[in-house]
Amino acid sequence: MTQSPTNAPTSAPTTLAPTRDPSSCYVTVYEHWPEGITAGISGLQAAELAWGGHFPTGASMVLHGTGDKPLGVLSNLTSSVKVEGPCCKAYGYTTTDCSGSQGSPIETTTQLLQGLPAGVVTPATGLASIWSCNDCAQCVKVVQECPTEAPTPAPTTQAPTLAPTTQAPTSSPTTQSPTASTYAAGDVGVDACPDGYYSIHTASECEIASNALGYTYEAGENTDIGTSNSLCNYCGGCNPKTTRVDATHGTQAKWICSTR
Repeated sequence: MTQSPTNAPTSAPTTLAPTRDPSSCYVTVYEHWPEGITAGISGLQAAELAWGGHFPTGASMVLHGTGDKPLGVLSNLTSSVKVEGPCCKAYGYTTTDCSGSQGSPIETTTQLLQGLPAGVVTPATGLASIWSCNDCAQCVKVVQECPTEAPTPAPTTQAPTLAPTTQAPTSSPTTQSPTASTYAAGDVGVDACPDGYYSIHTASECEIASNALGYTYEAGENTDIGTSNSLCNYCGGCNPKTTRVDATHGTQAKWICSTR
């Protein structure tokens, strides 16, 4: 009697990661820092000191394609943005439906710091310099606008001319932000500044120090300015986590300090 053949077991199918369309727009929004940020980047020394040399991304979301993209759980929490794709631009709106006035976009060519890739914008003063604020966007409008080339005219034969002398472009002046040695954050839950630093009691300097250290300053949370125990601090137990001048800093707060 002939026995039936035995088939070998079929291997489980392999799931491949989705392939990105190189001609499409991809905008990634981050709760904290963009992925790939490491210690030693020029221009981020103060933030590196404040964050202990670590740059967590927090929650993130990838917006694919063009159109109005509500941020959902990342509304009023977006601190960093990365724009990828040819001719892609991302506009931030403080409304959930991308209505209202259109400000400046983050483009795939935007580069605020030489140590960062093009299209990447970091928290605090970085994002605020383009979208006018940090942790305020609720909707992102993504557009893809490539310039249309005019038709090439028929070549005209002319007498040869001397090649013009090309001068090297003049570099734009670089504006330096306060250095890491000017401001520092104290330890969590410790009501004191690091050695050599002093507490900050004015709203204006609290905002400057917060931006230098990569924190989000919220003037609306300022209270009791001028009292003996009111000072600039980072509220680690608040949602969202911000800096402010008040006298109620507790066990999850860090003093924001200055050498001046």
